Amino acid sequence: MNNKLVWLLKNTKIYKRIKSAALKLGNSYELNVSPAFLFLSQHANGKFNRYDVVVRFMAIEGINGESNSGLTLYNKMQQARNLYLASKNKRIKVEDLPQNKEGTLQNLVASFRSKGFNPEFPLKVNSNLKLVDGSHRLACALYYNAESILVEKSESLEVEFGLEWFKSYFETDEVSKLQEKYQEILKSFDIKVVLEKILRREKQVFGRGEFYQSCEEIGIPGQRPTAERYKIYGLDKYLSTGDNVLDIGCNCGFFTLLMANKVKLAVGIEITQTLVDIARVTQVYLDRKNVQFRQGNFNKIKLDQNFDFICSFAVHHWLDADMKKYGKRLHSLLNSQGKVLLESQNIHKEDLDWKEKLGRFRQAGFDEVQTGWLKDDGVIERRFSVLQKV
Repeated sequence: MNNKLVWLLKNTKIYKRIKSAALKLGNSYELNVSPAFLFLSQHANGKFNRYDVVVRFMAIEGINGESNSGLTLYNKMQQARNLYLASKNKRIKVEDLPQNKEGTLQNLVASFRSKGFNPEFPLKVNSNLKLVDGSHRLACALYYNAESILVEKSESLEVEFGLEWFKSYFETDEVSKLQEKYQEILKSFDIKVVLEKILRREKQVFGRGEFYQSCEEIGIPGQRPTAERYKIYGLDKYLSTGDNVLDIGCNCGFFTLLMANKVKLAVGIEITQTLVDIARVTQVYLDRKNVQFRQGNFNKIKLDQNFDFICSFAVHHWLDADMKKYGKRLHSLLNSQGKVLLESQNIHKEDLDWKEKLGRFRQAGFDEVQTGWLKDDGVIERRFSVLQKV
């Protein structure tokens, strides 16, 4: 997309719609995101993989007279990076030499200080929003509290600078400084604002304009109160520290994250990418390493493990599930004596035939061990049953 077309689109009312549609198509796209969201998205498997952004943040502090070590660490990182490239027989560009790179950063900082983020130079990310190019600009956006930055999709491979990489080149006390600064940056985020911006990225089917689930740990209210539901279902008597649990249609993942406090592994599946983004960012913020969120349709996703407990919260309607076939699949995913928590939709609307549906589910090989009802949002009355595999 050339610069004239970008300018034209940004001055039309349909610009946001075009970007949103392009993102959904999964092809080349441009998307405005908050710097905090992009920073938090650089985590995978419970680890932060872009400590180079932290070093650049510290270097910006040094340029602004706030740090004595920031520029020293920055130049040391550039030297280490060049040593690494040389060990891989890769060419080192002149502009990547430490004496030149610092000047580039100085100019970028001056530009950010006076003009803010320049949308003519979007950051490049892959389809998982992992940073491919633009770590200097991300560090500047974080330091100067930019409201949003523009990213575009790239087919190039992401670059990883995890803690192990720095341990190979930095002293122990220097690595500790990186970890301390990372925590400082993390704590500077207003996580509720970050999550709300993600939620507003597109119109949501659930939640009546707000979050569908609440997250009491970070003070987010929701249409359905997570902690209260957990108590109503009586999950403490079913979940234990050695369990693997599956949450089908996990929405923004707040219920999955609460269960993760009680079990060995919690897996959440959700079809909407925006909600998966919210779940993953919240996971990072809460430091829940025993959680996996997968984006996709449960009917099409292959699972390579079995579970001790499966949650199916008012999701069968959206899966267009034949209850007996659905029950058989969940039966096959459970360990011996495993259990399913099966919740209805509105008992007076979509699930008028709930008893019949529950009966077909039991035919798939389950015994009912508990039944109950709830009206947690004050509007919709639902039934639920806990069923054990036989």
